[in-house]
Amino acid sequence: MTKSVDDEQVSQSEFSCGPIQDREDIIRIIVYPHHVEKGDTVLQAAAFQRTQLTNRGASIERKALTNPRKLTHSSHKLITKENRSIAGYALVECSSVRAIIDEIGDRIFCVLDTALECNPAHGDIFFAKELPKPKQIKYRKDMIDAFNKRLAFHGSLYAVEEIFAP
Repeated sequence: MTKSVDDEQVSQSEFSCGPIQDREDIIRIIVYPHHVEKGDTVLQAAAFQRTQLTNRGASIERKALTNPRKLTHSSHKLITKENRSIAGYALVECSSVRAIIDEIGDRIFCVLDTALECNPAHGDIFFAKELPKPKQIKYRKDMIDAFNKRLAFHGSLYAVEEIFAP
């Protein structure tokens, strides 16, 4: 299911509060052991699977539309499988993802408002165009690096309380 940057301009859901803005912080829920090594703050490639970015979207939460209780609830829905736990949260400004471009200046990712009835803060990141596998891997790494850069500045994965600190 290919999405495009044009899709960002319109709400993708009847439950939407409107398109995601460049200046909005977006949150990725990080699951251990799939997204990070124990005790590590560097996201692994599995934090954003290529199949998610291509087909169904890599889920994110809009910080402005969620709160600690809602984010915790969304997190617990992800850990239904045995031996999984929430490692923490990765946070980045949406513009950092949208700024990733290819060699001809085309945007690689689109960040869409895909609000759910039970979660109006839900969004998804997709590849904005068809890409061969080696390019998908390269650009996915660039996006993970954007998240990791903010994590490195922070020094760890974010806890719910840190995301919403005054």
